[in-house]
Amino acid sequence: MELSYNDKTVWVLGAGSNQEYGFPLGNELKSQIVKSLSQENDKDILVEAGIPKVQIQDFIETLNRTTHKTIDQLIGVKQNLTKIATYAIKKLLLEVERRNAEMLFDATKTYARMFEILNHKEFNPSNLSIITFNYDRSLEYFFDKYIHYNYSDADANRINRIVMMVQKQHVYGDLGDRNLVAYGANPNNKTVFSAEKQLLGFAETIPEVVKQIIKAATKLIFIGFGYHEQIMREMFNGTCPRTTICYGTSHALTEHQKTIATSALFRVDFLGAEYQAALLLKKLYLE
Repeated sequence: MELSYNDKTVWVLGAGSNQEYGFPLGNELKSQIVKSLSQENDKDILVEAGIPKVQIQDFIETLNRTTHKTIDQLIGVKQNLTKIATYAIKKLLLEVERRNAEMLFDATKTYARMFEILNHKEFNPSNLSIITFNYDRSLEYFFDKYIHYNYSDADANRINRIVMMVQKQHVYGDLGDRNLVAYGANPNNKTVFSAEKQLLGFAETIPEVVKQIIKAATKLIFIGFGYHEQIMREMFNGTCPRTTICYGTSHALTEHQKTIATSALFRVDFLGAEYQAALLLKKLYLE
């Protein structure tokens, strides 16, 4: 075991943290949106949002032909596309939430391993924060439903209180309050239009509250993270403090990504192997 439950720890979740549940990575999100918006019914939702069909077609062509690998990178230089991109992303991710809900409950995968840690007798919720760069609500939905499906009412209330005490932050916003936009809600005018006030990503900077959470940590665990140098520098206000120890997954990373992560600036420890998230968490907490 590399970590103590008394360590002030932050889990930093990237797009790879939910890929095993069918959610797309950045480059996949771009191609899936193109496919979705090629359907007339999907275009109609955006037209009702006041986006002209000619702009929708231009957006599709831009996604197909741009050299930017992700929508976030594209909107960083073409901010006039923010509104249409926001609607398109929310529509697609609501569909993925609905379509892949059953996949969340595989006991061998990452979310189940996270719950095992949160439910450990030595776990102290005040010592863990979860920061996610993802818009979907799959982790919160999993915790709620997994507890409901597996525990008595009395135990469920106790465990829910512990889980709720863990500080959670969606860095760039999410798909909406699940009391207002249900998990996997049908992507219609009401659910998709609410996205405009919910998604804050693209060219936005990392909120100060997130930086403060990271600054207070003694241990960081990067899960499914791409280690984009600009984002890493912004999170740490330059470099990772010498007092902070960083661990991370490295499965399917490029050599360039690994070089950035393990550089003297950030010092991410891969523990000598290309661990996927569930195995890394097991090694850090449960072995």
